[in-house]
Amino acid sequence: MNDTMSPIPVFIGNFRSGTTLLANLLGFHEQISPWFETKGLCELLRWQRVLKDPINGSFESSLIQPKDPIGFDADVVSFRFESDLRETLDRISGAKMSGKGSHESYPVGHDRLLYGLEEALDLLSQWRSVVGKCQSHQVLAKANGDLIKGLGRLHLGYDQKPFWVNKTPEITRFGEELESALGPTKRILMLRDGRDVIQSASKLGWADASEIGAWWKGMILESRGGGSTSEDLYLEIRYEDLLKDPVGGLNQVLHFLEVEASGSFMVEQYRQLVGLSDKPPRSASEDGRNEFLPFLDVAFLQELGYPL
Repeated sequence: MNDTMSPIPVFIGNFRSGTTLLANLLGFHEQISPWFETKGLCELLRWQRVLKDPINGSFESSLIQPKDPIGFDADVVSFRFESDLRETLDRISGAKMSGKGSHESYPVGHDRLLYGLEEALDLLSQWRSVVGKCQSHQVLAKANGDLIKGLGRLHLGYDQKPFWVNKTPEITRFGEELESALGPTKRILMLRDGRDVIQSASKLGWADASEIGAWWKGMILESRGGGSTSEDLYLEIRYEDLLKDPVGGLNQVLHFLEVEASGSFMVEQYRQLVGLSDKPPRSASEDGRNEFLPFLDVAFLQELGYPL
């Protein structure tokens, strides 16, 4: 098995903001193994957050997946982790729908993890033997870090590349927990016009517009507010900029990751496989997009540089 991983673990996050596109593009780099979707990792980090400060319990409980059983202990968190793992593997096998829009086509995949169920469950069992009836967030942080690194090594064992980059929409809001579990980490937050985020997520039936608008702002603020945001460890990329100049956007990411800037080659490989003649997939239609303004913090939207 390849026993290496990125010297500094890398995580990409945000929802309906181009993270799957970026992860797929990165899959064409000779050194990078994209690893996604792993929402179960967020359940580990969520417990870590609540254990450190129980005041977060109510809000984090509203975000758990699946919604039942509720609570935070080794049994329920491992159940949620395993449920997500099984669902992801079912999507990869085609037994379940991907949850993406019908127009979304990705050459590397909608989901990508290369290890199998039993391998991952063996590591989860080791995690459970450590955390047990854990009451210390420091003990849980170390166990979470060991599990994340172990899964990453499993993934790399099938991909013959030097390091992984994990893409999971919610994960960048757990910057502090990631650093406690893994040491220094690099985080990439994808930004997108909130009107297009609401439009895109609404079409998929995720939630009502006001709830999506609150998620959009909250995700950005939490990602900016937790963990290191020094320029060598934290990067924000606009989805719109990546679409407009995919080579330039990719090279910016690759520079941040400290690997060879081969964006031109990677974009060309992407285009050939999905049959694109000019650029990666277009953003959501602008038709009626301003109807979502009442569900957004307009001042915050403008602060991000999105004109009305």
